[in-house]
Amino acid sequence: IEDVAASFAWVVRHIAEFGGDTNRIFVGGHSAGGHLAALLTLNEEYLERVEMSPNLIRGAVTLSGVFNLATGESQSSVFGNDPAVRRDASPLFHITPSAPPFLVTYCQWDYLRLPSQAREFHAALVKSGVSAKMVYISGENHISEMVNVPKEDDLTAHAILDFIRNQTLD
Repeated sequence: IEDVAASFAWVVRHIAEFGGDTNRIFVGGHSAGGHLAALLTLNEEYLERVEMSPNLIRGAVTLSGVFNLATGESQSSVFGNDPAVRRDASPLFHITPSAPPFLVTYCQWDYLRLPSQAREFHAALVKSGVSAKMVYISGENHISEMVNVPKEDDLTAHAILDFIRNQTLD
């Protein structure tokens, strides 16, 4: 997450050199990347360390991500078993009403706990007043969700593009 925050800071500081607009920066990722995009967006601590603010994030795209590490033994090799550490690494527990909009997806044949985590995360975002859209990707699994993005009729790609377009209509 420290590397993700540093990368985000670099983008903010250099985007204009490439014709980009700091008012139109979205973060996103799939699987662990979805977890990291959500954590970067919701836990201000990491962006503050690189002198940035989550207010610079226009929206977050979280595809088949992990949002709650506080329950179960999943990912213990990465996050250990300390409940406080696992909770702090969970985007679910950092949601505030000021968060930018979220797109949350999960697949029909996703990894076992990811669909329920996506639904729990989406519900918590909505309950907190955060604009959030949930998209169920039928007929896909955790890997094919990303492999099929280049296809013209891909539901995930269309969901991402629609989400970004809806956030930048101003």
